[in-house]
Amino acid sequence: HYLLTVTIINTGLGTVIGLGLWALGMPNPLVWGAAAALLNFLPYVGAMITLVLVTVIALISFDTIAYALLAPAFLVLCDIVEGQFVTPMVVGRRLEINAVAIFIA
Repeated sequence: HYLLTVTIINTGLGTVIGLGLWALGMPNPLVWGAAAALLNFLPYVGAMITLVLVTVIALISFDTIAYALLAPAFLVLCDIVEGQFVTPMVVGRRLEINAVAIFIA
């Protein structure tokens, strides 16, 4: 159940990121959304890899640095909302996890 729940959350995150990057005018937003969804299975490292890749492509693609930094800023915002609010609320409600086991982990 846990893996299915995390997969659904990651799919939603990838969809939101793909749509947001499309709205910002990033090239290949579908690729970045899919990459964000897949790399989010790797805690911390996956989000960092996605952030670095999107930042490099945004800096190459856009004329001004200020506009180029909107894409990574949007990505960080999505990751913060997902990691601090969405995942804990959904996983906490969907799965019955022992509080002592969470504390020890």
